[in-house]
Amino acid sequence: MGSLEVRAGERLGLIVSALMISLFAQTGRAGDGIFAKVPFQYLYIDAGGDGLSSHSSASAPTQPSPNCLFYPYGQTPCTEQFARVGAFNLAVGFRPLRYLQIDPLGVEVLGDFAGLGSQTATFTCTSGCTGTYTRNINSNEAMFTTGARVVLPLFGERLLVSGGGGFALLQVNSTAQAMANEQLACTTCVNYGRHGGPTEIAEVMYLFTRHIGVGVHARGVQTKSQGLTPDSNISNALFGTTYKERFLLIGGEISIRWGTHR
Repeated sequence: MGSLEVRAGERLGLIVSALMISLFAQTGRAGDGIFAKVPFQYLYIDAGGDGLSSHSSASAPTQPSPNCLFYPYGQTPCTEQFARVGAFNLAVGFRPLRYLQIDPLGVEVLGDFAGLGSQTATFTCTSGCTGTYTRNINSNEAMFTTGARVVLPLFGERLLVSGGGGFALLQVNSTAQAMANEQLACTTCVNYGRHGGPTEIAEVMYLFTRHIGVGVHARGVQTKSQGLTPDSNISNALFGTTYKERFLLIGGEISIRWGTHR
């Protein structure tokens, strides 16, 4: 019985060895083997959509003020309440090396996650028109990212698994929508400025051809601010409250690639 078990184990070992040898022996042939090395496209443009949500820690200020505990009617202006919103993303970059990708610029056009809303106001025109006009005031919320990541190309560049980090810049403000040559002075527009922090990303992309693929990704972003919502900004002005935000972006994109690199 022992000899039969040994023989069975040997046969299983031979089979596994043969499969592994077959797998790695094909790495020099284009499109074969899990780690096959073939020419890759080093320039890319990615475009797609994301969903943005905030972590629970975003509602906790880094420097809470005792005054917030006694705000009338049980309200807590020292917390930040963010909405879950969609976003459009666009990114450009390149792979100078097979296992390294540089992401010089990514843009996320965000929905109104900070709750600035849309309103109308009456303006006295100072240039390019005369009289008073009613114009819309819309929120502008966007994120800009830059960084680099490690790339693991599999199956002859068909499947790309990557992960890395960098820097993110979050912008939150509102502007009056001027018409033609109008120049409007908007006294009710808010500007919470640009706030930066580290970002991390993980992505899996499948390439149908060398030039077109689809991917899914998850990105974490950390920022510090004086408040990104109307209530939290007032809390900062009154009590000196500061905030530490955490955001998560999950979505997908279509990738267009060109420029052959060996």
